[in-house]
Order: sequence, then C-alpha cells, then structure tokens
Amino acid sequence: MAVLLHRRPRLRPQSSRRLKTAPDLSSKRHPSCRKPRGERRHVTVMFCDLVDSTGIAAKLDAEEWRDLVGAYIDAASAAVVEMGGHLNTGP
Repeated sequence: MAVLLHRRPRLRPQSSRRLKTAPDLSSKRHPSCRKPRGERRHVTVMFCDLVDSTGIAAKLDAEEWRDLVGAYIDAASAAVVEMGGHLNTGP
C-alpha cells in the first residue's frame, strides 16, 4: 500500500514577500459612471389580499379557485386602469 502525501509549497520569509496593492481605478472609470443618472418619480404601490384565501381555497376545486382568483385579478386590474394606473405584470 502506498501513501501519498500532498506537498505543501514553501513560503518565503515574510520580510522578503512583496505586497501587492490594489490598482487605482478611479481615474479609469467611464465618463457615464461619474454622474448618477435617472429621474425621480412619484409612485403609488397597491397591495391587495383576499381575506381568508387559504380557507376559501381549501373548500374549492383547483379550477374553481383559479376562476375565482382570475375574476378578482380582472376586477382589481380594471379598477387600477380606470383610475389611470398602470399594471406591472412581472418579468
């Protein structure tokens, strides 16, 4: 049976080690990164919840639950659009 041992690299004494310093990148930035860009907007976020949705879902078929939630989303979406709002439907 052969035993293999890993060799550890020998380190130079600390006094002879050269320390590397991080390069100064501040002068190499792209001009567009120097000034913050963007615009400020007023935003209203609305969160809606179905009260006791877990209890309701437990009493319904999956298809009935889907239809109920779909109707709820349609009604809420229509109210937001009617008031001049926009919907974020995700990625």
